[in-house]
Order: sequence, then structure tokens, then C-alpha cells
Amino acid sequence: MKLFMLKNKLPNKIVTRLSLYYQILSKTTSSYISSQNIASHLGTNSAQVRKDISLFGQFGIPGKGYNVKKLYLNIEKILGIDKSWNVVIIGCGNLGSALLKYSGFKEQRFNIIAGFDIDKNKIGKVINNRKIYHIDELKNFVKKNVVDIAAITVPSSSAKEIIKYVADCGIKGILNFSATQIKLPKCITLKFDLTIEFIRLACMLANSKLTQ
Repeated sequence: MKLFMLKNKLPNKIVTRLSLYYQILSKTTSSYISSQNIASHLGTNSAQVRKDISLFGQFGIPGKGYNVKKLYLNIEKILGIDKSWNVVIIGCGNLGSALLKYSGFKEQRFNIIAGFDIDKNKIGKVINNRKIYHIDELKNFVKKNVVDIAAITVPSSSAKEIIKYVADCGIKGILNFSATQIKLPKCITLKFDLTIEFIRLACMLANSKLTQ
């Protein structure tokens, strides 16, 4: 899977690690967590965790560790994901339909609001309260709705054409699930789970808006 985006002020490795810390904190039920505890979930070392977090301030308390809620909210701000992001799915086959059905992204403020396809048997269907539209309706849909991210789940043979069309519609963040190589500015190859990829893309979007 490839990700195409604008400029990102944070180094990719830092964004990825902070995204992983963020996910761990979201699942932590205790009030405090140590750098060692965070590191143990990721197979890394506590020194790396402390180094990453200390780049943005002093959040730890000696003898107690990090306040989970405070660190969680601060990482949201650092990554620029302390807001909701609207997502559309382009291509509603097996993968696209699965993404439409999955409600877990909303917990991380990624709202999948619609699907798009060319199959007349899928047009008009509603999956998990998300309607599937014809791809030709995308440009008009973007004019009427805020769309931050498009997840492209079409066959490789049509990915290039679709991605260019999506970009022309004014969508700034694109996640490409096909194996097709597309030459667009700032192409980054990712190897992490989908939530991390959405977080990274949202971080890039947030940072690009801050510099405009």
C-alpha cells in the first residue's frame, strides 16, 4: 500500500512511532504508564520511547511514568489529529466493503462517510449507514461535503486513472491499496496497519494546512 501526500514537517519515523504510542495509550486502562511498558508492547527499548516523547516536552513524572490521558491528548496535538477526518472509499469490492463495515476507525476520529464504485449492482446500496455512489458523482459530492482522505481499493489496472481523478476532485489525502506505481508528489511506502496509515496521512494533512 502506498500513501501520497503533501509536505510533512515531522520525520516519518517519528510520526510512525508516535502513532504506535498513541494506539497503545488508547487501549491503556491505568492512569500512568512507564516508557518500559510502552516499549514492551512494540519490541523496542525504553530509551527510544523517552527520547521520542522528550522531543516535544517533559511529560513524565519520576517514579510514576507518564500520565496516560495527558500524554494521549498531547500526542494527538503533536500529530495534528485532534480533529475528525472524513474518509471515502473508492472501490467497494471485498476490501472496500470491509472498510465500510468496520466501525473501529471512528474511535480514532476517522469517519468513513461514503463509498464509490462503477458497478451498477452496488450503486445505491447502503453498508453500515454509508451509501455507495457512482464514481462520476465524486466531484459533486466533494463540493457538498468535506472529504479529507480517499482510500483507493480498485483493481490495479484502473488505479492510475482513478487516483488522478480523485486528486482532480480536490481530495488531498490518498491511500492507494493497489500495487500500481503512481508518480505523484511525495510518494511514501508504508508497512504498518491501516489505522497507523490513516494517522500518518492525517498528520501530513494537518501539517500541510499549518504551512499554507
